[in-house]
Amino acid sequence: MQDQSMCAGKRTPQREIWSARFWFGIGFSYSGLPAGLADGIDGYYSFEAEGAFFEASMGGEYEVMDRLTLAPSAVLGWNSGYIADGHDGANHFALSLEAITPLKDGLDLVATFAYSWAIDADPEPYPGDEALENFPFAGVALRATF
Repeated sequence: MQDQSMCAGKRTPQREIWSARFWFGIGFSYSGLPAGLADGIDGYYSFEAEGAFFEASMGGEYEVMDRLTLAPSAVLGWNSGYIADGHDGANHFALSLEAITPLKDGLDLVATFAYSWAIDADPEPYPGDEALENFPFAGVALRATF
């Protein structure tokens, strides 16, 4: 019997989950845009899949009250063989809003609210697109800076 694990709500053989684990990532950002905006691009290369995934983003941080900063952002994801059995090209578009409040020097409480839209998902010819769908998500985190 094969070792089974959960991946995107489906039972998948463990060997398939590990296939994208050996990867290299790099990112660049520029914060000199008007209105306090910054843009960036992050890329990941999977040696197992022999493909790359990129995310381009734009966002900013705006202090709206003494102890509250809002950080809206937009992200566009692009698959280029990283999800080997998914379609190549634009993958998803997401909008998010973070609410950030400082707890003490170097420690923030961050609440995130976001929505992601799938782009060109077609699981019929591309089984890797099966998990590519529209969905909201939210989270709370502690962020430390040191």
